[in-house]
Amino acid sequence: VNNKDNRGSTPLHYAISSKNLEVTEILLLHRSSVNLRDKCYRTPLHLAVLYEFDAVVDPLLASGAKVNLSDKKRNTPLHYAAQNKSESLSRKLLERGAIVDIQNSKGQTPLHVAINRLRFTEGNCVRVLLDYGATMDDIKDYKGKTPVEYREESVDLPVLFLETIIKTCCANLELNLNSKVVSDLKSYGELVHFQNTCLTELKYMKKKKIGSNNLYDVFSQYRDPKFSMKETMEEAI
Repeated sequence: VNNKDNRGSTPLHYAISSKNLEVTEILLLHRSSVNLRDKCYRTPLHLAVLYEFDAVVDPLLASGAKVNLSDKKRNTPLHYAAQNKSESLSRKLLERGAIVDIQNSKGQTPLHVAINRLRFTEGNCVRVLLDYGATMDDIKDYKGKTPVEYREESVDLPVLFLETIIKTCCANLELNLNSKVVSDLKSYGELVHFQNTCLTELKYMKKKKIGSNNLYDVFSQYRDPKFSMKETMEEAI
């Protein structure tokens, strides 16, 4: 079941490429290797995500498919999920340990890819990546662009991406914004209300106490290993 042809493809590669669920299940039942690569270095999981064959992703993962293997262009399955704007597959891969800021041969993270594929009113895949800590303003691609700067000229940043920038700025976390992004923020009046809501919530968090620390300090410093409130925070949760 693991024989390769001249393209380096196994029967499992072909079953997934043709979206044949029955054959895929039979091959997995007979322990077809889920991490063999074709000549493009793509695994069956790469193909399942690329062709949006969602039904086989869980069986592949259950059979030991590795989520962070890269293909010849150093794309991981998460890059393909971002390319397809798939919220569900992005979340599933991240839950299984996909590296959110991994870069391909062009220096693009999945967030670079997702932003380039989206229009202003879209963005669920971007939201998932941001929820899992995708870096917005620090990692650059081969053109020297960060995800904040990364989109075609005719494409605006999704609202939720701008909202994430606003939340970060309101919380006084370091974020380097170029003039185009600042212009985007000023262009959308509805975001002013969102910003005011964020500031109001932060004021509340700074007043609310857990032990001797306010809620804002607890959440903003929780990942710092030197922060003494870790145990209190865990108890509060």
